[in-house]
Amino acid sequence: MHLLLLDADVIIDLHRFDLWDKICANNNVYVASTIINEVKGFDDDSGRWQNIDLISQVGNTIQTIDSTLQEIHQIESKFNKAYLEIHKGESESLAILLKTPNMVFCTCDNAAVQALVLLDISNRGISVETMLKQSGISFSHLESKHTEKRFKIYIQQGQQKKIQGIGLNI
Repeated sequence: MHLLLLDADVIIDLHRFDLWDKICANNNVYVASTIINEVKGFDDDSGRWQNIDLISQVGNTIQTIDSTLQEIHQIESKFNKAYLEIHKGESESLAILLKTPNMVFCTCDNAAVQALVLLDISNRGISVETMLKQSGISFSHLESKHTEKRFKIYIQQGQQKKIQGIGLNI
């Protein structure tokens, strides 16, 4: 069982794939407070809006975790926005990750994965595909953005930025 910190895109996709309850049953799931308020729902395959109510799940199937505004601003100030733009929820998640040693962050956002590299914590990131495998869940309809292969491409892009000295404010 992992301490999983999930990004908004992952939460929405797990709901879309009807895997949310399985992930919550097999892991200790944490969601940044910014993301709790950000995730509202998604359009299903037939175009109907499906509501996601994370707030009602807090304390039951998931836990909320937060960072101070100062911690979030410290993360945001590290990145040069000309090369890497991180969203608020991802900034808070990265701040949480830095202060919570046993937690792993699951995202399929390119900039967030590259940020993990630039912060020297890429070993604390996990692809959706790997998260599902480690949770004992098989699912064959993953999109490219969910695969370990794509995650590794994002890691390599972050490593290139790091070598070139771009992406971080010095």
